[in-house]
Amino acid sequence: GFIDKKTCFPEVIAKYNIKQILPEFINNLFPNYLIIILTTLIFPIVSKWYQKYDLYIGENQAGPWWAYIASIINKKEFITYQPNPTSFSYPKNKYLLKDFDTLVIKSAKVTLANGEYAKSVLEKVYKRKFVNCPAGCKINKFNKQIFDFRLKNPYILFTNRHFPAKRLDWAIEIFA
Repeated sequence: GFIDKKTCFPEVIAKYNIKQILPEFINNLFPNYLIIILTTLIFPIVSKWYQKYDLYIGENQAGPWWAYIASIINKKEFITYQPNPTSFSYPKNKYLLKDFDTLVIKSAKVTLANGEYAKSVLEKVYKRKFVNCPAGCKINKFNKQIFDFRLKNPYILFTNRHFPAKRLDWAIEIFA
């Protein structure tokens, strides 16, 4: 997706080898939404780059799509984390991508919801079970029992748009 290394937790990003898919100079040429669209279009081509990862985690949009595509191409598991249904699926939008979005969410090994209210809305929209995983939690208290499978290698691909409000610094700490 897109990485904002200047304003989105630069002190955390500097500790890890976090990269965006398209070259970073592109961030100065195009608006964020266009970078996300371009990344989505090329993701099926570059998905093989992520073969070494055991698990793909997609958050918001287009993160679940990328995780789904990588999981199909590389034959690995993927999960999603949703704070709410995407605009493609709710409230009853007639977008062409609604069916694909629903397929992606229903295909995930595990689907996490940001709190009980989000869980109830997501389960109604997507007609599947979600695990309550509120964003406001202690980092060292992440519930490892939501997974019923083991990772073989210590690699996870976390797909999301990189903005300060997303609190990717917490995701980095949790998965570290």
